[in-house]
Amino acid sequence: MKRAIAFCLLIVTCFAGTAKATVILENWTPELEGLVRGITSQIEEMPFIRVWAYAEAIDRYCFPAKSYANVVGVTLKETARHQDSFSPGMLASAERDAADHLRGEYLACAPAMKFVEETVARMPELVEKLNVLQMQINDVKAKIATACAIRAREGSPPLKICIGGYLPD
Repeated sequence: MKRAIAFCLLIVTCFAGTAKATVILENWTPELEGLVRGITSQIEEMPFIRVWAYAEAIDRYCFPAKSYANVVGVTLKETARHQDSFSPGMLASAERDAADHLRGEYLACAPAMKFVEETVARMPELVEKLNVLQMQINDVKAKIATACAIRAREGSPPLKICIGGYLPD
């Protein structure tokens, strides 16, 4: 069932001492905006940021035989940065949390190493899922841009999503 929100927009124009008010009523189904939020939250839940943060913290505090940051590689680092673009600040927060978790707690190193190794083994599957989600969010943003372009062509006032930053990058 689609949920529609009716909103009212009051436009006031003034010309040579006269004022004219126009009320525009419109039904808008916020499903596109909801789709963007849903897909973004799925991307935010992916483990790339945590794995990268733990790989760096393991190298710093657990003294492994091999460098975990080098094992996970540049691809994971770039993927973590891409994931962080959906929720800026997640990467820095995860790095602090991982460092706090492993600093002075040597017994936490083995489970952290296992988490990193298991996630790296699943990387092809996880990257594929991220790519699918990225395509979905691009499709939704294209639909939003199309709706905004149609509204602009018709001379209608912009909807909240048209001015809310969802236009394609």
